Amino acid sequence: MKKRRPQDLAETASDFFDLPGGIATGMPRVEISGGRQLLIEQHKGIIEYSPNEISVNSSKGVIRVRGEALELRAMTANQLLVSGLLFGIEFEY
Repeated sequence: MKKRRPQDLAETASDFFDLPGGIATGMPRVEISGGRQLLIEQHKGIIEYSPNEISVNSSKGVIRVRGEALELRAMTANQLLVSGLLFGIEFEY
């Protein structure tokens, strides 16, 4: 019998209970509100910060936010809130 990794079990449980992707596996979650506010959950810290670009580390790679007048509004160990005029988001996995 093939031994399953804990991450595989978490993904299977997440699918079985119909949970949004990544909640049980630590995958980052990105939520955009009106093109002016961005919430990133399950982040691993800020890599780069400027008024035009913010790079955030995650368990699956780098999340790069581009925009104008970007500000870090709040940050906890699990969540990051950015405001400003959002132009684009890139995922580098």
